[in-house]
Amino acid sequence: MRDLATPLGPVRLLALATADVAALHPDEATFAAGLPVRRQREWVAGRLALRSLVRDHHGIELPPILVDGRGGPSLPADVAASISHKGEVAAALVGRRDGQLAVGVDLENDAPTRGATAL
Repeated sequence: MRDLATPLGPVRLLALATADVAALHPDEATFAAGLPVRRQREWVAGRLALRSLVRDHHGIELPPILVDGRGGPSLPADVAASISHKGEVAAALVGRRDGQLAVGVDLENDAPTRGATAL
């Protein structure tokens, strides 16, 4: 587990290999059990990263983080958060919801940029 500082707050990174279903809330573990193995590892790591980030940096113990109507994490109304995963890493970013403000985190592979294309 590792945190990166950003202007919006810390981003927590968690290796998928360290994600343990037993560390989830029981309702989350039940949901995760129905996922394919690869998706389960990503889902578990994302939830664990988010839950630990909120606890460690905001002092809040979240209720079960299941899935909202858009497929994202279901959270209390005053919490804005984002989860991403790529390769063997999951990341979470969290903030306080302020009106319509949302936060987002995205992981991408570090690769050479493509050449510019003239239009």
